[in-house]
Amino acid sequence: MLLIAGTKKRQQSDMDSLPDMLRAGLMPGGFAIAGLTLSYFLALSLGLVRLVMGRSRELLAAQKRLAAQYDIEQRFRPLYLYHPDGVFSLDCRGNLVTANAACREITGRRNEDILGSHFSRLLESQDIERMQVLFASTLAGEPSRVEFQLQHRDGELKSIDLTTLPIIVEGVTQGVFGIAKDITQQREHEAQIAYQACHDLLTGRSNHAVLNECLEEAFHQARRKQRLMAVMHLDLDGFKTVNDGLGYHVGNRLLVAVADRLRALARSDDTVARLAGDEFCLLIPSLESREAGSALADRVIDALSRPYDIDGKLLHVSSSMGIASNDPEVLHAQELRQRADLAMSVAKRQGRNTWQWYQGESREATRQDVLLRHDLYTALQDDQFELHYQPIVEAGSGLIRGFEALVRWYHPERGMISPGLFIPLAEQTGQIIPLGRWVLNRACRDAVVRRALADDKRCQLHLL
Repeated sequence: MLLIAGTKKRQQSDMDSLPDMLRAGLMPGGFAIAGLTLSYFLALSLGLVRLVMGRSRELLAAQKRLAAQYDIEQRFRPLYLYHPDGVFSLDCRGNLVTANAACREITGRRNEDILGSHFSRLLESQDIERMQVLFASTLAGEPSRVEFQLQHRDGELKSIDLTTLPIIVEGVTQGVFGIAKDITQQREHEAQIAYQACHDLLTGRSNHAVLNECLEEAFHQARRKQRLMAVMHLDLDGFKTVNDGLGYHVGNRLLVAVADRLRALARSDDTVARLAGDEFCLLIPSLESREAGSALADRVIDALSRPYDIDGKLLHVSSSMGIASNDPEVLHAQELRQRADLAMSVAKRQGRNTWQWYQGESREATRQDVLLRHDLYTALQDDQFELHYQPIVEAGSGLIRGFEALVRWYHPERGMISPGLFIPLAEQTGQIIPLGRWVLNRACRDAVVRRALADDKRCQLHLL
């Protein structure tokens, strides 16, 4: 009955195609009844054929859709299973429905142990509320991306970059897809680079960049609040001897020990920085008075002069320190470092193992000393030194018995530099060793020349 009713219109259409005489019942007797019955069966058959053909087309289309869907699933299944990032799905309650193999690597747990569990079980307590808000937002149809900390089963905290997408089927949200990328190594690498950019790699103390940044901030804060600040620049006495005599590995451990002692003396808001080689700087952003600065300098000099136990060897080094404060005439923060460096040079000349406040009246002399220290490095390369020979005369006979070689420095701009100036500088900078080699080499060459001239006089050298 349903089939017949469903094809009523088609039957009517088929009846329209019968001969007029048959529809009008003009055929005689039983022939008319039989013809009419036959026409109904004919119309019903045509309707069934059309119905079957329509249903067949619909089934064929559905099969094609299923085949296409299966093909898509087979294409993307490896992407889900073997993706290097964790791919998972949650139902609308937040329970874990599916998870690929990478999820196990990230969590350290078997997927069978966590499937069906709520996602909050894997989170740190401080992240649960934030992730619940993100989950609700994704269910509302808004894709999200967030970074959070996830604890691996072995206790390691991993940094995770998570992307969430809503699962929508025929317009209805069925859950949430998640893609979790482990970026722990990336974050550790970034942190290492950031650390290296701000710290001296040997001692772990601040480097030039951080010191300059802190100095600028402290200088402006002190000016605005009208308070006293100070910069202490120090250099180790005798460090080169340790480095050359016992090796760089001992020298490096000594520098680390010095940096640790400075940090122990400094306050929490002070900055301890290693500048270069055996030079350090102590930035004090707030100082009660110059007397307090002098007392701190005494403690630093005393602490650094105590013996260092390095590999069972007791090493003794001292330090020379220059101190500069933010006097009213100081206009720029970097001028404090320059003044402290100049004052340190004065402390070196005063005998070392001491400290010296910057004194404005000695600025020019100290500046010249710093410039001369720099020129000394290029003097050997530019062959600016000369040997002068002074005869050694026998008092009784008046005969010349030999010569005394004296080294002199002829500066291209300043002229002759007194040995009383450049020899102490050479000792401080370590240039005394290559200078001594140059003197020996030149004296030997000159001796060969004199012997060729039949001069058998001996030459006496004062080794430095």
